[in-house]
Amino acid sequence: MAIWLLTPGHFIAAPALNLFEFARTLAGFITAVLVTPLIEELAFRGVILARLSANYGARVGLWGSALLFGASHLLNGRFQWQNALLILLAGTAIGLLLALVRATTGTLWASYLVHATFNGLTSLLMAQATPANDWPWTYLLTSHSLLLTGGEYGINTALASLVAYLLTAGLVFSRAKRHGWTLAQAELTRIQ
Repeated sequence: MAIWLLTPGHFIAAPALNLFEFARTLAGFITAVLVTPLIEELAFRGVILARLSANYGARVGLWGSALLFGASHLLNGRFQWQNALLILLAGTAIGLLLALVRATTGTLWASYLVHATFNGLTSLLMAQATPANDWPWTYLLTSHSLLLTGGEYGINTALASLVAYLLTAGLVFSRAKRHGWTLAQAELTRIQ
């Protein structure tokens, strides 16, 4: 939300949705907020993080699962190198944040709640460089800079968002360390 204050743009309303379009939009929202995070958390923080950590250690598990999470999001749009780089970096940063939440809390439910909240907020507060006619409103960014708008993937992959994800991951890590948690203590080899 703070990104909106930093990026020039304006709100636009989509044309009125008929009942079918509304139902499709609502189903997509529910899937994005409840189903997708569950599947991704089970796969990336449950299985991949656990296997990489068991075989190569917690550090490789955290970074490896984060990088694979970022790479999996390359399938979400057209492959242009600038947009692909932004989604890879942002997806990896979010993946690292979610992996740290999983590692420091010891449960997938915590990373699922963070993931579902993130998806919900970014779906409700849609901000992008091109209008979306499948959502009742959009904050239309007027800048043409990929670093400000995030390009095809929206403001979630903008430079300010990337910095925010990394700062949040750093805060999670430093807070856990202040409370005596160490990477060596992370029990990442089981789905919990």
